[in-house]
Amino acid sequence: MLKVKICRAENLKYIWRRFPFRPRATAYVDINKKFSTKDDEKGDRCPIWDETLKIPLDGPIDDDTTLCVVIFDAREKGAKRRIGSASLKLKEVINEVGYGKRAKRTLKLKRIFGRSRGKVVVEVLIEEPGANNFGRRVRRAAALICKIAIGLNVIMETLKDGPDIVNLMAC
Repeated sequence: MLKVKICRAENLKYIWRRFPFRPRATAYVDINKKFSTKDDEKGDRCPIWDETLKIPLDGPIDDDTTLCVVIFDAREKGAKRRIGSASLKLKEVINEVGYGKRAKRTLKLKRIFGRSRGKVVVEVLIEEPGANNFGRRVRRAAALICKIAIGLNVIMETLKDGPDIVNLMAC
């Protein structure tokens, strides 16, 4: 699991020069699974989102695994205009701070041809693989044990009343 806190953007340069605009941040590792913040309603050049996005990691992190952050103008419904995008190699974060610790980065937003469009400040936390699955398995096992105990209790109560096969089948 990857937790990305989109803190804020700084000095956004909007190519269409229409103000105010409503910036929205979108982050993804897999382009088919995008996660977005809410729109910044103030519509200025330094939006503050301060939202944490939980992005599932489908496989192991290798040298090519990249977090992409894209800032859009979400003022018009259906037509989102890209302000800029930035990327961060997750392997660099692991090598610097390791698993389970936050790394704060200021990433330069660029347009398609490389022109600077401002900066975005993110905090990245990469959970150790398998750490979240263990907790989920323990919770599932505990729930299953509770169901079995309740079922056994019902059977025992039924048998106390007498070995009536009809009551036993009702369980």
